[in-house]
Amino acid sequence: MRIAATILFFVFFGYSQAQQKQLYDVGSLPQSLLLNPGVDFNKKKHFGIPLLSGISAFAGSTGVTVHDIFKDDAATNINQRIRELVFKLDYRDNFTVNEKMELLSFGWARDNGDYISAGWYQEADAIVYWPEDGAILTYEGNKDYMGRRFSMDQGRLRGEVLSVFHIGLNKKVSDELRIGARAKLYNSMANFYSLDNTGQFVTTETPDGENFYRHDLIDADFVLHTSGVDGFSPVSMLLSGNVGLGLDLGFTYNLDRQWKVTGSLLDIGFIMHTSDLKEHYLQGDYTTSGIELIFPAVFTEDDNRPYWVDFEQEFEDQVKYGNRPGGSYLTLRPLKLYGSLDYAWGEPVDCHCLNPEEKTYRNHAGVMVSAIKRPLYPYVGATLYYEAKLAGFLRGKVTYTADQYSLTNFGLLASANIKGFNFYIAVDNILAAQNLAKAKTAGVQLGFQIVK
Repeated sequence: MRIAATILFFVFFGYSQAQQKQLYDVGSLPQSLLLNPGVDFNKKKHFGIPLLSGISAFAGSTGVTVHDIFKDDAATNINQRIRELVFKLDYRDNFTVNEKMELLSFGWARDNGDYISAGWYQEADAIVYWPEDGAILTYEGNKDYMGRRFSMDQGRLRGEVLSVFHIGLNKKVSDELRIGARAKLYNSMANFYSLDNTGQFVTTETPDGENFYRHDLIDADFVLHTSGVDGFSPVSMLLSGNVGLGLDLGFTYNLDRQWKVTGSLLDIGFIMHTSDLKEHYLQGDYTTSGIELIFPAVFTEDDNRPYWVDFEQEFEDQVKYGNRPGGSYLTLRPLKLYGSLDYAWGEPVDCHCLNPEEKTYRNHAGVMVSAIKRPLYPYVGATLYYEAKLAGFLRGKVTYTADQYSLTNFGLLASANIKGFNFYIAVDNILAAQNLAKAKTAGVQLGFQIVK
């Protein structure tokens, strides 16, 4: 029950840092250092309000919305709509959630222009793929699917709650080039994954056999690996025994005073799971033609035969299932890639940088690409954006993103800096704000910090 509760927590209450596109390459916000350690960041120092400096939440579904199921439609009832969705979704459709919170965040500039930043954040991330064959078999049964081989390799899932300690260096190499790197210590609080399962279930007609049908479970090998789930607690945020290392890399290159290119590669790393390990498994082969009833002669003292007990014992002799202590295993972090091409123009305005003589342009526009490695295939998105300094203390950014979740995703960012106190908020998919039940994706980010 504990592992089931953990998965449900991810699916229904978690929210993806891959969606933090509004904050990418916003050089006035320290959070941009987490997306590109080589961003053009020229502040003197920053200190985040603990627990409030960076909060992000995202949820996405590639194939279904809440409205698809619960919409007010007199022409169909909820059972019809569920049936339609069962056959509409396939094994590539998924539900993904991500939540991230900065617990500590701070940084300072050195005399040579380098910027050191460090902190500690907590993150939860999960993805669940639709079990296409399993859903059809559960909903429809096997009566109309004689000979169809239902696969057990679908329904992949992966999720984790972890805390991350990090320290980064942002270095100005020349007027054209700035580079950065960030070292990370991962502390996994809870992890689960089930990715490489095999097996088939098939029903065939056997009119000349012992029964009309034969059911075969073939080469079943399903394993759900977990670590930290049974012992999950706030204490494991500091030290869980499941730890790993990671690295972020990034750069900004100014082609001239108006054009620049940026890029970053995040979470090049791994976690070694050695503590609180468990495997939930089902493995084996089984064939049955059903229960053959043997009626005792009338008026005899023959006891009723325990058919179900015999059937259950036969199944358990051939198919092993349950949970057992697990062996140590290694997981790779979901690798993330960002890149952008930016053009700046308009009125030169004060930069509030280390060098008070520096100026920057009021307007920026460009294109950004992002990708995140997922179990089946990478998720790729492209974003067009326009960013402007609206006043001495206020910046704004408008984005349009096309990805696997939506082709009509417009987002907004507003950031205000008043006497060194900064507040920002970013919202994804604003067109869906009037009715979130119709949205396949939604996200929000906000934070409070001191930036000078």
